Amino acid sequence: KKLSLSLSLDRGLLLRCSDCFKKHLGIDAALTVSGRGKKTEKYLELTPDDTIKALGRLSAAVIEDGRFIGFADGLFEGYRNERAFKGVLQLAFLKNGVVRTPEGSQGYYLEMLFNNYAFANDVKGELLRYGIKAKLSERNDSFAVYIKDGESVCAFLALIRAYGASLSLQELLVLRGERNNSNRRANCDSHNLDKSALACVSQVLAIIKIEKSAGGIDGLPEALKETAKARLKDNTASIKELAAVLGVSKSCVQHRLKRLIEIAGGLN
Repeated sequence: KKLSLSLSLDRGLLLRCSDCFKKHLGIDAALTVSGRGKKTEKYLELTPDDTIKALGRLSAAVIEDGRFIGFADGLFEGYRNERAFKGVLQLAFLKNGVVRTPEGSQGYYLEMLFNNYAFANDVKGELLRYGIKAKLSERNDSFAVYIKDGESVCAFLALIRAYGASLSLQELLVLRGERNNSNRRANCDSHNLDKSALACVSQVLAIIKIEKSAGGIDGLPEALKETAKARLKDNTASIKELAAVLGVSKSCVQHRLKRLIEIAGGLN
C-alpha cells in the first residue's frame, strides 16, 4: 500500500515541495492531479520506503531499523532553531491558518490548527520566545494556536516572511490607533490628527524597510537604532511620548525619525 502526502496547496507550492524533497532528501515525489474543474485535488505521492525516509529525515516520526514506530510527540528539537521554525510556521499557516482584520467590534485575530496537542503547545511556547502573544485552545478534535493582539499578528506575519501582509496590517494598526487616540483628545484638530497618522505610517514603513535590508536595524548608529525600536514598539506614540521614553528632546526625536526616512529612501 502506498503512503501519500496530501496538501491543500496550489500547484506551484506543491512543485516547490517536490523540488525540496529531491534537493534535500534525494526523493522523487510524484505530483498527482485527480478530479476535474473546481473539485481537482493535487497531492504528492511517495513510496512506502521514501515515506519512511522522509519522516525520519524530517524528524516527524520515530524510525528504528527502517521501520516506522510512531509519529514524534511535540516539536522536535531540530525544529527549534530560527530557520527551521520559520519553515514549520510557514507550512502550518499555509495548510490550516487564517487571519482576520477588524470588523465592527471584532479585533485582530490569527490562528493555526494542529492535530497534536504536544506539537501545538510547543509551537505556542516557541512563539512566546519571539515575543508573540500566542494562546492555545482545544476545538473539537483539533488544537488552535491563536493570536488576538494586533502587534503580535504583525510580528507573526513578519516572522514567516509575509512582509506585504505585515506592512498592510501595521498601517491599519497605526491608523486605527490614531483614530482611537483622537476620541480621547477632543481639543485636537482633525487635520493635525490626519497629518500625525500619515507621519507615523511613513516612519513605521521606513523602519520596516530598513529592518528588511542587508544591514537591518542593528546596522544603524546606536541613537537611530534606539529610536527605530522605540517607534516599532509603540507605533502610535506622539513625538513627546517618544522623547520621554528615549530621554531626549522632541526636536532630537523628529530629527532622528527624519533621518530614518531618508535612509529608507536610499534603499532599493
